[in-house]
Amino acid sequence: MRHLGVRGLTAQFVFGRYIDRYAKKTILIVCEIGQALCVSGVAVAMVIFRQNPGVILGLSFLSAMFGVNSYPTQDALLPQIISQKELPQAASYMAFAYNGVSYFFNALTGFILHVFSVLSLVVTDVLTFLVSACFFGRLKHNQADTTTAKTEVKAGRTDWSTGFKVILRRPSLVILTVFTVIMNFLFGGLDVYQVLLAKRMGSPQYLGLLESFSAIGILVGSTVLANWLSRKFALGTLLVASSIGFALLMAPIVLIANHYIFVAYYGLVFVALGVEQTAQAPIMQSMLSKDLLGRVMGAYYTFTLFAMGLGGLLFGLIGGSLSPKIFLLIFSGAMLVTGLAFAANSELRKYAIREE
Repeated sequence: MRHLGVRGLTAQFVFGRYIDRYAKKTILIVCEIGQALCVSGVAVAMVIFRQNPGVILGLSFLSAMFGVNSYPTQDALLPQIISQKELPQAASYMAFAYNGVSYFFNALTGFILHVFSVLSLVVTDVLTFLVSACFFGRLKHNQADTTTAKTEVKAGRTDWSTGFKVILRRPSLVILTVFTVIMNFLFGGLDVYQVLLAKRMGSPQYLGLLESFSAIGILVGSTVLANWLSRKFALGTLLVASSIGFALLMAPIVLIANHYIFVAYYGLVFVALGVEQTAQAPIMQSMLSKDLLGRVMGAYYTFTLFAMGLGGLLFGLIGGSLSPKIFLLIFSGAMLVTGLAFAANSELRKYAIREE
């Protein structure tokens, strides 16, 4: 549920139909090379234009437009290269890649900035995009999806609204999308309140500890725990239990006064979120027709990532008038309602991937 930032928000539902129509491997390579070119432009701008903020921000936005569309493309590609039964394990590997590598390189970034320069970091960024493009190039799958089976919505060649229509026609998808939007709005606020919590604790180091422990918690939950639980329970059961568990674990944190215990317990809470993330993605990937995944996931990410950006903006404005404890209780209550909403929908509650 907690997605990787807010980038290129309005473009995903537009590009979803191209993801479904053309070879996804090629799209992923284009996204990586596009980001590499844009970030290379940032490096040039830093040297020639003396760090002109307008040029750098413009190129950063273009890079984000390429980057953000790689997520729905990957979600649409996975069900085509692995069996549905392997989707939960793939989601676990993807979570490890996102959270583990993010945690490692966040730490490495501080070292690079301390020893080298910002320009060195930008050049390193370009190299990672090029390496990613090379790895995507080694994928054996390079066929555009030409599925002709019946789909939930008969889409025209230029119907960018198909993804929204599919979501609105299926109650389980409506519930998943609506409550993920609500929680991502609050997760945007949580990023703000982590800063305020660290400020109240009296040291900037607590911000790093909160972010690190939450990342470690998500990493443990989405890999070790989710991988084990997915072999014993249906995905719907995991989705409901992890959402409610996250809420019940989060509420008591407002009673913890010791800063170090607070940080450690904060990381424990996010273990449940890691399980929830790993359960949700395979549910959407397996319940949808393969020829619709790009459009539906594009529409889904458009809603959910926009909500996170809006939450960060609004809570950034009102953060001074709402205490962190009150926010955490609101956050916990919203997550509990989300879990109960998932449980109330029989398709989500009982959802299990069927044998192909």
